[in-house]
Amino acid sequence: MSAIVVLLRRRCRQVAAGAVLVGGVAIPQARADAAPASDVSIRVDYRAPAACPSRGEFLDGVRRYTAKWSLVDDGGASHELLVALERPDAAWAGTLEIAVGSRKTRRVVSGPSCATVVRALAVMVALVIDPAASTSERNKSDTSPLPPEPAPAPPLPDQDVQGPDVPPKRPTLRAGPRSPAALAPRKDADPRPTSRSSLSLALRQEVTTAVVSRPLLVLGAFVDYELPSLVNVEERTSPSIVVRPSFGLGLRQSLPTSIGVPGGSTDFLWSTVSPRLCPLRLRLAHERLELAPCVEGSIGVQRATSQGIPLAQRTSKRWFDAGATLLGVWRFAAPWFMTVHASLVAPLSRPRFEVVELDSIRSSAPRTELVSQAPALGLAVGLGLGLRL
Repeated sequence: MSAIVVLLRRRCRQVAAGAVLVGGVAIPQARADAAPASDVSIRVDYRAPAACPSRGEFLDGVRRYTAKWSLVDDGGASHELLVALERPDAAWAGTLEIAVGSRKTRRVVSGPSCATVVRALAVMVALVIDPAASTSERNKSDTSPLPPEPAPAPPLPDQDVQGPDVPPKRPTLRAGPRSPAALAPRKDADPRPTSRSSLSLALRQEVTTAVVSRPLLVLGAFVDYELPSLVNVEERTSPSIVVRPSFGLGLRQSLPTSIGVPGGSTDFLWSTVSPRLCPLRLRLAHERLELAPCVEGSIGVQRATSQGIPLAQRTSKRWFDAGATLLGVWRFAAPWFMTVHASLVAPLSRPRFEVVELDSIRSSAPRTELVSQAPALGLAVGLGLGLRL
């Protein structure tokens, strides 16, 4: 280990022994650079963080070992000194640059604390100024104390104190084995929606009065695609209106319903494909509840089959409707949610289903009896269970 490190690690009672080694390294260079001791004038450029000793404390440290110099704050100094301290990692590093005329030299010292490095640099400067300076005894003319040296911090594992001109060894971090719980992906149990696009599937059951002359029970399945929100949903305020369009496509199939006629009955079935658009959402209850106004329509077929009457037949007619829906979504446990909806439906095609009276079949204008016709305006309500994919 170099002479400077010996000075850093020895206590005051060991400074004399350390000084011999420092002199062995620094004196040859100092004798080449130093002017006669009585003519030495120095100018010091001192750069250090606030945690380090001040410039005045550094100069007091030099004066501790020799007083054969004078300080010059402007030009004309025989020795130009640059002292720079920094902490690139766990250890402190100090750089000393000495310019004597056109000749320049540079030294680097590292240690566990800034005060330790400053003390070593002060010894080096004293030996450059006066190679005969004693590092074992304090200069008798100096009465200013050096700042107390703080206790060095314990070194990190695999870290040694380095000597001058040797870069400090960086500590090595070793990653220990990780538990299976730490390696497992984290599941987000927050049922509230996110700003990302999403796909969801919902099954629902509804009752509608917009198809035949009596309530009709309908089963349906919907797939909805929600676009990313145009409003930052991380600002979770309740209630809030969020512009987040969603597009849905559903299949509806009614259960058979029978309407009685004289002498028999007529069974009805209703099958449609239903597109839906919901442009925005109102979020309530900390975003677990959403209300969305939607527009939707249906394209399909309505079938009627007569039974128990003469000339019974099966008839199919096209179906079109349009309506407005208020959709409610309750996100009770991610990724599951429940839906409730109420729709006002206007049938665009209102097919009439009639039966002909037997005694008027041969007449030029046979009499008919209306079995069912869709109303001009109907209502549909339903419940559903959904899964966010």
